Amino acid sequence: MVVKTALLKEMPDLAQRLTKAFTAAKAAYRLAEDETPQGKTARANAAVVGDPFPFGIAPNRKALEAIVRYAVEQHVIPSAFKIEDLFAPT
Repeated sequence: MVVKTALLKEMPDLAQRLTKAFTAAKAAYRLAEDETPQGKTARANAAVVGDPFPFGIAPNRKALEAIVRYAVEQHVIPSAFKIEDLFAPT
């Protein structure tokens, strides 16, 4: 999810509230009951990597670095960003 910096300044607790809401939604989700193609793919991934929907920078670092690298290569962004700088400090 993308949230503008101005909105985070206006509502300093917004990032924490969003994280809490996404965490609650993830806890309520029943992967074993999801018969959609996406659910089946997520279960197959879970068998290999564990949590198919990890939260946080550490478990997603390689993917985030690849996204930044490709964005630079494709001139979507002028230069690479530190991954930590892309997220609210809280």
